Amino acid sequence: MSALVLVSASAASASTWVRRGVVACHVAEQHGWTLVSAAPGRVAAAAPYDDPTSVLLARPVGPRVAPSLGLGVVGDRAVIAAQSTGWRTMKRWAVRMRRGSLVRQGDLAPLRPGDLAPFAGAGVSTAEVTAALEETQLPSHDWLAHVLQVLQLPGAQVVRGEDQPGALVEPDPRSLAGFARVAEDGRP
Repeated sequence: MSALVLVSASAASASTWVRRGVVACHVAEQHGWTLVSAAPGRVAAAAPYDDPTSVLLARPVGPRVAPSLGLGVVGDRAVIAAQSTGWRTMKRWAVRMRRGSLVRQGDLAPLRPGDLAPFAGAGVSTAEVTAALEETQLPSHDWLAHVLQVLQLPGAQVVRGEDQPGALVEPDPRSLAGFARVAEDGRP
């Protein structure tokens, strides 16, 4: 598994969002959410933007696609990125070292258990979410799957690498060209 982003938008809206990016993704609707999972090795950008997990998790979603919950493993870190709805939202991040505790990661806004309330199923308590986030014994992919299960969200099989649902959606060539121009302009 490289990365999974759950959005509350339809598969059609999520597919439009994918086409405007640089990472090819599988898109499927499940249980009221749309799962967007990065196709392994299918990012069309030069270094340092060639890691599909990092690029997909960091990419903001617009108000038509939000809220979003991204999960993935980057190197030795398991990462959760949550973005709520509203015109001025920021992503909040939970970063966990392999089989360890949550760590602060630079300037990233830390994820609080209450930030996951828009994603939690009926009857899920803040205490349950806190316990899931503070779990330290599970390997990275299993921890991410556990958080999804506690929140009563689909996608646990995807983060474990057991399933890759949905149709493959490729980025639009114009988006790729635009991103390449911006990335090139930003280089020293």
